[in-house]
Amino acid sequence: MNTDTCYRIIGDIIIKNKSLAIDEIRKNKTVDISYGNRKATNFNKIAIIQTLQPLTSKTPYFVIKVQRYDPNAILSIGIAPLDIDKHSGLYNNSLGYHSHTGRIYTSWKAHANTLGRPYGKDNTIGIYVTYFGEQHSTVLIFYDNLPIATRYHFEENKERYFPTITFSGGHIDVSVLWPNAIEQLPSITDIPVCQWIRASSSSYNSKTGYFENLSKVPDSSIQSPVSLCKSFSYFIVTQEEVSSLDGKGASVGLATFSPLKPTTTYSLMKDFYTWFPKIKSNSFCLKKHF
Repeated sequence: MNTDTCYRIIGDIIIKNKSLAIDEIRKNKTVDISYGNRKATNFNKIAIIQTLQPLTSKTPYFVIKVQRYDPNAILSIGIAPLDIDKHSGLYNNSLGYHSHTGRIYTSWKAHANTLGRPYGKDNTIGIYVTYFGEQHSTVLIFYDNLPIATRYHFEENKERYFPTITFSGGHIDVSVLWPNAIEQLPSITDIPVCQWIRASSSSYNSKTGYFENLSKVPDSSIQSPVSLCKSFSYFIVTQEEVSSLDGKGASVGLATFSPLKPTTTYSLMKDFYTWFPKIKSNSFCLKKHF
């Protein structure tokens, strides 16, 4: 293990411009990181790099662009404490977005994970802590600058919110904008409806302004990237069509985070407040009072 004033590093990781100390990184200055350059690299062992400066309410976001990604490589991007020795998301009180499966894990290996989208070369991933709470916090994950999932991060100690990248399986090169290098945070107050988080089975028709589930996959969800608040206290849904087989339409409700695949002990739109309208070509409003 190599721990200096800027990074905790485990495994065959090379920082190409390591002379840039965390406190000296200029705004919008990327750091290039390479994994697996040496012939002796053991790709079965996990390599880890973490900045020693945790995410805070003033610096809540970091972003990574994948420059090289070998076919068998596994990359996880997330948040973890400094004692982590596994892929981020597969360790207690950590969160990780995994490249090869597209799943977003929070502390558990098989359950309570969100099905996102696999990523690799030329993709850009962003991790944004949108809310720092006493018992847990809320994280918004971006894929190519578009929101793809929301998750809870269950670590109570905010001093353990370290930006974390873990590698295995094959050669990977990434360029990183650490939190201090971020010039401007992504705007999350005016994300258009067409960019709401949706399952891969659904699509948005820009001509009609409707979301469509053309593949007719059950539990195909659409979710706002941000929670309701005083400035965003309600939303209106117009249902154009219902099922021709059973007359069922969409369920509309409030949930705490993105759908989990596989589900744990609850169903997203059954155990939370929800409404199942069966009228087509009608609009309805869901509002929360603050």
